Amino acid sequence: PQKSDIRPTSEKVRMAAFDILRDIKDMVFLDLFSGSGAMAIEAISRGARKAYSVENNPEHIMIIRQNIQTLEIESKVQVFPIASGTFLKKKSELLSSVNVIFLYPPYQYHDFPKVMKLVFEMYKKQKFEQLQKIVLETAVNSKIRIEDFPEIESMKKYGDTRLFIWDKNKLEKSTLDL
Repeated sequence: PQKSDIRPTSEKVRMAAFDILRDIKDMVFLDLFSGSGAMAIEAISRGARKAYSVENNPEHIMIIRQNIQTLEIESKVQVFPIASGTFLKKKSELLSSVNVIFLYPPYQYHDFPKVMKLVFEMYKKQKFEQLQKIVLETAVNSKIRIEDFPEIESMKKYGDTRLFIWDKNKLEKSTLDL
């Protein structure tokens, strides 16, 4: 699309994220703020059993659906045309099987900290029974206060992009009240 506001994860950052995740064969991948669906599609190409692509922008949803149809992976990528926070609240029955959560919120999305806190609250309530890692992609100049969330496993910088990684082992030891 000519005037699309989609900012797909760059190939370099996408490869780095999946290198961090290592083997995702047979895992369930949750792509919140999915944009073009590139991360969910990449997860399937790397052996994930299922991917949930959550996006509420109608133009982006159309692009995601076209991409998964072109690649003939409709049975492996389920698209949810709703806001990420709404998905977490209303589709909680799907969360127990999720192994990896990837988030790349739009720059102008000011309620993102609420969604991130919701992810961690749901983890504490044991909604994500199989969760292994959470990966957050942000711009280097993002105003997200990472100290408001549980301790990260690591942070990687790639040009003007940062990846924050939370591992279930650190999350289980976290005492941060949300």
